[in-house]
Order: sequence, then structure tokens, then C-alpha cells
Amino acid sequence: MQEALVRPSLKQSWAYQYRMQVTAVVMGATWAYVALSPPWIPQGSVIDWLTDAAAWIVFLGGALLRLWATLWIAGRKKQNLVDDGPYRACRNPLYVGTFAMCIGLALFLKSGVFAAGFGLVLALYLWFVVPAEERYMRSRFTDAYDDYCARVPRWLLRFRLLRRDEIFHRAADRGALYRECWRMVCWMLLPVLAELTCHFRGTTWWTW
Repeated sequence: MQEALVRPSLKQSWAYQYRMQVTAVVMGATWAYVALSPPWIPQGSVIDWLTDAAAWIVFLGGALLRLWATLWIAGRKKQNLVDDGPYRACRNPLYVGTFAMCIGLALFLKSGVFAAGFGLVLALYLWFVVPAEERYMRSRFTDAYDDYCARVPRWLLRFRLLRRDEIFHRAADRGALYRECWRMVCWMLLPVLAELTCHFRGTTWWTW
């Protein structure tokens, strides 16, 4: 009973509780600035096309990583320590996938301001959100989590740690997988919105 009272709670972390709101405000504000500012790279130029190609590669790579991680963690994270599949190669594949998608958006928008905004959000997760989650996991799984942290890197994907029989996995919670797929559909609208933003900001009537 006493151990349960002193166990860290994610509700005690302001960063974890308000991470989505802070992310939405910062990214929304920087996106609005980009929309109302002149483009850094001429629309239709070679550099523009190459940047878009890199953006699609990074964005889709992040989306696939998120889906892969969801296959393994959906319906399992509340019962046990998930340390197989992509979680054998990296402790935070969902976050890594999301960060890659945000980098892709920065490339789509071709804006240092948006990239700086993402940098602020990234700092929030690196210094506050993820450490709060790790304190909670360590209090819940104790030595097993310490061993997991010693074996698996926090951010860098170490694919050589993967086992051949752990590449694919049937989701334990199909509802969670379907919700993630729906989120991916919504995420895929963002590159389209970014392309439209770049197109309109290059016109004279958009910025008056």
C-alpha cells in the first residue's frame, strides 16, 4: 500500500499532461507565420522539387514506423513491458516516427521558423515528457526496466537487435490499430495542407 502511494504518476508531470496542447499551439503558430511570410525557396525550382522528395521520404518513413510500433504495443502496454519488435531496436519508436513526420512537414514548408518551433516541442519531449514516462515505467517494472534501458537505445534505431521472427506481429488490440490508421489518414492531410500553403504564399494576392 505504501509503495503504491509513493509510485510516480504521469499526472504529476505538467509536460506530459499538456504536451498535446503545447505542441498544437507552437506548431500552429509557426505554421501561421509561414503562411503569411514570403517563401524562402522559389516554387517550382529544382531545389523545391528535391526538398519535397526528401520530405515525402522522411514523412512516410515516420508514418510506417508509427504503424509498425502500434502493431506491437496496441493492447499490451498496460499489461507488461513491451520489449520486442520495434521496441527491441528502440525504446520510443512511436515518438521517433512522429518526430520524423514533423521533420518532413518542416521540409514541406521549407521554413526555418517552423523547424525552430518543432525544436521547442522536441526539447519539451526530450527533457520533460519522456523522462516523466521513464520514471513511471521504472517505478512499475523496476529492475526489468533498468535492464531494458541498458540493452536498448532511447532514440537511435538499432536494427541489428531485431529478431527475424519479430518483424511482423498481429495487433493484440485491433481497435487501437484502427484508431492509429485513422490518425494516419488525418496525418496524411498535413503534407497536402503544407503544399497548399507553399503554393498560396507564393502568390501576390495571398500576402496582399
